[in-house]
Amino acid sequence: NTLLGSVGMSVEVALEPVRVSGDSQRLRQALLALIENATRYAADGRVLRCETGRRGVDEAFVRMLDRGPGLPDDVSTHSIDLFWRGDASRSRATGGTGLGLSVVQAIAKAHGGRLEFAARAGGGAVITLVLPREPAL
Repeated sequence: NTLLGSVGMSVEVALEPVRVSGDSQRLRQALLALIENATRYAADGRVLRCETGRRGVDEAFVRMLDRGPGLPDDVSTHSIDLFWRGDASRSRATGGTGLGLSVVQAIAKAHGGRLEFAARAGGGAVITLVLPREPAL
């Protein structure tokens, strides 16, 4: 929350416990990259909402919802390449390497998951990290 507070953002949460199996360091890296992405590009929206839960019988998700400028209309999971930035104003000069979301996508794929993008109703972006659920014991 210190990272969010440093740019004047607060966090809302709706967390449903769900178990996944994976490399805890890489998953932590992915979550931090999603939060950093929001602080860099959606701080004007003032609030980041984080949701976790299950989707269907075999998937878990972590969803970040912001009230920033949103994503370009043509963004898709296939358009995030190694140096992708959401808009032309996002350059190395204004901060960031452009690697954040591509790293998250690579971590998701390495865990058998994926990264999804959508526009948020009322403005902003929704970025969802989807991972396979660990089977119940």
